[in-house]
Amino acid sequence: MSTPWLLYAYPWQPFPRRVIIYLRERNILSSLVTVVHVSDVQFGGKTPAGFPPKPPGSLPILAIPNASSSGDGGDFIYIKQSISIMEFLEEACNTGRYGFPKLPHPLTLPITVNGIPGSTAEEDDKQAASRALRLARHSELLSLASGLTDSWNPIRTFGSGAGTMRIPVAAKEMLGWTRRNLLAIEKWFEENGYDSAGLRWASDDDIGSSAEQGGQERRQVTIAEIVLFQFFDFTKDCYGIDMTLSSGKTVTDVYGREVLESYPRLKKFYEQFLTRPSAKRHADLGEVPHEGWVRSMTDWSEGIFDSE
Repeated sequence: MSTPWLLYAYPWQPFPRRVIIYLRERNILSSLVTVVHVSDVQFGGKTPAGFPPKPPGSLPILAIPNASSSGDGGDFIYIKQSISIMEFLEEACNTGRYGFPKLPHPLTLPITVNGIPGSTAEEDDKQAASRALRLARHSELLSLASGLTDSWNPIRTFGSGAGTMRIPVAAKEMLGWTRRNLLAIEKWFEENGYDSAGLRWASDDDIGSSAEQGGQERRQVTIAEIVLFQFFDFTKDCYGIDMTLSSGKTVTDVYGREVLESYPRLKKFYEQFLTRPSAKRHADLGEVPHEGWVRSMTDWSEGIFDSE
């Protein structure tokens, strides 16, 4: 590409952060996609000098210069919404298109996939059926994970100083639905034999001696895993709440059913992803919220996170 693509973002906020983690995981350099740090709305929503103005719409926004554009404010093709941006970039990485680093093969989740009854014995057919099922499983996890961040908004709106009104009982009610989603993902991990062991970032020495010592090879993470981690990362780093912690008690869920509130697989997933360089927040790149906002975000009404 003659000019880099531009990712307009508030780097510390949840949806742009997904894409920034993705860029690091795929080793997509700034010469290919440059992150344009737009100042938060409270500070005027300004774009740094030397870049075209922020396009209309909520961030992140990927701006791709048209072939006829010089990159100095000419025509762009825009892709909006974080998941759509990552899926578009993933396709580029699968094919090596536009000069992006090519993945050796399309990534899949580390899960157990059983054959679909009725498929033919032909090897090509069985492999195609397995790929289709793995894609479906990835979509399942992606849908569940993206719903977590969406459901956080009413919790913080009604329960924290970052919201617009204090209605603790409403925040606690919405928290119940988020915890229901967490239990669904925990169950998904169990049912699909999900293995997060490879998420831990081994040192170069560990990888070099893996053959002799059984060390764990590094692996690339999928979009669904990035979105899931981003939720835990956002709630812990910005709002001071570790959503992988659970009471370990039998509680009443939003449907009045008794369920065991425990997420051991999610906790392991979060802890291992934290070891990856992509998970680190860099203050000089705008990835850490202003301390005044942190005070507001961590100012919670009492009783919201107490288990019954």
